Amino acid sequence: MADENDSIEIEIKDDPVDAAPDEIVVKDTEEPKPTKKREITPREGIQELKQKLDLERQARIEAENRERAASSQAHAMRSEVADNQHQLVSNTLNFVKQERATMKAAYSQALAAGDFDAAAAHAAAHPISTVLTYIDRREDGNWLCIPDGHGYPVLQEPLDQAMRG
Repeated sequence: MADENDSIEIEIKDDPVDAAPDEIVVKDTEEPKPTKKREITPREGIQELKQKLDLERQARIEAENRERAASSQAHAMRSEVADNQHQLVSNTLNFVKQERATMKAAYSQALAAGDFDAAAAHAAAHPISTVLTYIDRREDGNWLCIPDGHGYPVLQEPLDQAMRG
């Protein structure tokens, strides 16, 4: 069993335990001032709304004018492109007509001289065919082209460098 000498001593200290500090609450002693909206008279309110309406109307008119100008410019550009393409086709047709006239004159001269062989050789060398031009859209721009096999040495040319009549 236990001896009388075997005793346990417990010492209790009266030191306070670190407790969380009390929360500090700051109270505003001034009462908040109510924010007053500026009161306007009906006449002022109507005038303000009229001004806003006039500004909106002016902005709408300006937007419509810009839209009309852009539409007109787009139309003018489309017309210019169509005119350029028409001019290129017309020039090509005129060139073909001139070539036909030159060939006809050479053929007539050969027949007038009584050189049937030269006339036949000329006719065989230059068969009559329709040459249809087309515009080839490429990465480096548009090109005016004619198909091969019609006796022309140049078959394509950048559209912006093509000669016009």
